[in-house]
Amino acid sequence: MIRSFTILFLLVLGQYPGWSQKQLRAFIQDARPQLDGLLNDSCWQNVPFTEDFSTSTPVFEQIPKNTTRVQVFFASDALYVGAFCATGKVRADGSARDEYGTGDWFSIGLDTWNDHQNAFLFKITAGGIQSDQRIGGNQTEPNFDAVWKSAVHIQANGWSLEMRIPYTALRFPSKGAQYWGLQMSRYDRSSGELSTWNPQNPLIYDVVLQYGALEGLGEIRQGRRLGLYTYLDVLSRMPLSERNILTDFSQTNIAGLDGRWGLNSNSTLDFSIFPSSRYELRYSGSSNYFGENDPLPQPRQLLAEEGPMFGKSNLFWEKQQLEMKNFSTQVMDPNCPDCRILNVKDPHLLNNLKFTTRTKHRLGIGVYNATFSPAQAERVRADFSETLQKLNKRSNYTLLTAEMPLRNNGWISVSNATLLGGQGVNSNVNGADFRLRDKSNRYEISGNGQLLFWEYLKDSVGWDGHFGLSVAKTNGTWTWRITQNSPTMRNKSSTSPLFSNPETNLAVPLNTTQRTDAQLQYRVFHPNKYWLNFTAFAGFSKDWGFSHTYTLGASVLSKRFYQWSLTSSFNPYRTLSNIRVGSNFLQRILSPTLTADFSITTDNRNPFYVKIGFNEFLHTAGESFYHTLSINPTWVINQHWTIKYTSRLQYNTGYLEVISGPDQLAYYFQGYDLSIGIHQLELNWYKTSKLRLYFQANLFFIDFTNNKALKLLPNGNFTTINLPLITYNDNRGGDAGLGLQYLFAPGSQIRFSYKVLSRQPFGTRISYLDYLERMQASLTIIYFLDPVKKRTFVQHE
Repeated sequence: MIRSFTILFLLVLGQYPGWSQKQLRAFIQDARPQLDGLLNDSCWQNVPFTEDFSTSTPVFEQIPKNTTRVQVFFASDALYVGAFCATGKVRADGSARDEYGTGDWFSIGLDTWNDHQNAFLFKITAGGIQSDQRIGGNQTEPNFDAVWKSAVHIQANGWSLEMRIPYTALRFPSKGAQYWGLQMSRYDRSSGELSTWNPQNPLIYDVVLQYGALEGLGEIRQGRRLGLYTYLDVLSRMPLSERNILTDFSQTNIAGLDGRWGLNSNSTLDFSIFPSSRYELRYSGSSNYFGENDPLPQPRQLLAEEGPMFGKSNLFWEKQQLEMKNFSTQVMDPNCPDCRILNVKDPHLLNNLKFTTRTKHRLGIGVYNATFSPAQAERVRADFSETLQKLNKRSNYTLLTAEMPLRNNGWISVSNATLLGGQGVNSNVNGADFRLRDKSNRYEISGNGQLLFWEYLKDSVGWDGHFGLSVAKTNGTWTWRITQNSPTMRNKSSTSPLFSNPETNLAVPLNTTQRTDAQLQYRVFHPNKYWLNFTAFAGFSKDWGFSHTYTLGASVLSKRFYQWSLTSSFNPYRTLSNIRVGSNFLQRILSPTLTADFSITTDNRNPFYVKIGFNEFLHTAGESFYHTLSINPTWVINQHWTIKYTSRLQYNTGYLEVISGPDQLAYYFQGYDLSIGIHQLELNWYKTSKLRLYFQANLFFIDFTNNKALKLLPNGNFTTINLPLITYNDNRGGDAGLGLQYLFAPGSQIRFSYKVLSRQPFGTRISYLDYLERMQASLTIIYFLDPVKKRTFVQHE
């Protein structure tokens, strides 16, 4: 037994696989260029260049049609990158910051811990638009917005660029010589080719694993990092009709101040001095807003710092803020069922703090803490004559997480989250996630588990948990994965406020159904007679005790650069549909289901291209079905103007609603179909790389068709009869608005939008509470203040 575990341990901690890895010798000098996009400064003359790029997609490992020449050197304050991208046709299309856009771009990736998993990515388009990302363990944090500078210049035979990436924009080991992973990538829109300096095989999902190596850098002293993000967000709403739920103009103002203090080059302390009044944190790429009454300005660097490390635990997907329903056991009195709860006041964030670091042994550690104002409520008698109980509870949330990268691109992560808010709310959850790979980096074992404890009544503690295990072949032409998710035995029926449904924010139990998923995929990135690359896949999912589903699909990129995609699924089990009858439900058994999705995208190398999609869902016995057709054309008129249009038409059948009939022992229904149409137009004007103006317009309609009265027969079938029917009004509506975004300094921006809306209620069948007409105006200002001069130097080896 000991020998078996020893062999497994050596397998997990084997050497990194033998992917092709180039080396680049660091060039160090004190001279600096003038950032204008031209590579004619004297400092570039002595810097060696590399142009040995190869294609990644659409076909792997070919000589690119257009060459790319890159120069890199290190100064005492920053990394400088210069590149010339040859092409006969430059696509310098405009876009918003952090968007890929539709034009040419160049990027550099830095694996500063040299662990083949964590990296910083900086990208510049031919139109001068910046974007940056934080990558960790195949997770990406797109809201990581570092402060760096760049410039581009369009020439007759291509375009050139310069980038200045200060060391304050990076995190790296604080002492000793630096050994970084390095990748440089270039996308050429005219040829549709993605080419890279170090070969990047699209059959290998791990991008950072395929970085090359940077040698001879020596020791970098980053200097102090101190910055403040100030923000102001104002939202004004004005009803235009007398028939609305509000009677007056309303306005929400949010002002805040986030701080960042770099303790050293690998440790950061982020904090909020004046946080937003209410919001909920999620590490899923963005924050979760409490509706448009309380928008949270972006970017929020406090959330983005080491986002992938926090995201691996999956605990930030869960609720960390209290709501009064979580105090129901304290406020409600079973001896007074008619008592009422009044003056409910949910808490808001008072302050939050986050510390992140990585040790020289690559151990990542993160600590997050948030304190909320008191949650308040009162329990009164039914006639309001007496207040029986007042509740005033503060709460605090703390998350601890740690991760360790392992060899062969594996990792292990452990986390603990605690919510303290008093009896009925206190809860704690422990989680562990891991991924282990063999030496070839193709075969994988991964898993996760969570164990939850909480107080739900006086002197009572509940517990619950779940675990999942996956075995896979992750890289190569043929890949497969088998996953099993299972719950533990539940010993209490209550659930903790720490766990909630991220879509509805309602408390729900953990996964109580065992589920098995199996997937098989085949991919090729070498052309043949019909395609440039091709992907086919099959899947099987089984919810034990309920049903299972079969899935098939394929995607093809043709030699004309048309992308074809088809996916279908079949569930052979019958399903139940609930129809409300008073306070109860009538369950209807429906036949098995079949779905199909088909899409085609024309050649997106052209300024004008279209994506067309068709979706079909049906029950095999014909009880109901829907068809959906979507058309999405995009037209890049020039580098300043872009038009995007979306049209979506859907036809649904089989809606049933209980109505009264002559026979009290029979069931009568009104059946009808729905026709839904949504049309959206977006016009963008990119005056410069810093200024964007846009116009948006939306129109929709909902029509009720084929209204008929039905009687349910004893055999389960329906027959059409003549009965009075409920009249549903068809609905029309829409909105239009103007917007502006201006980046006036690195990390600083102003956003303004103005929208006019005109809508009608969707009738009694579909509940939709909205203004009949209203206007909205929103102003957001974010300013990054960095008052400290950076004193840095490079010590040569």
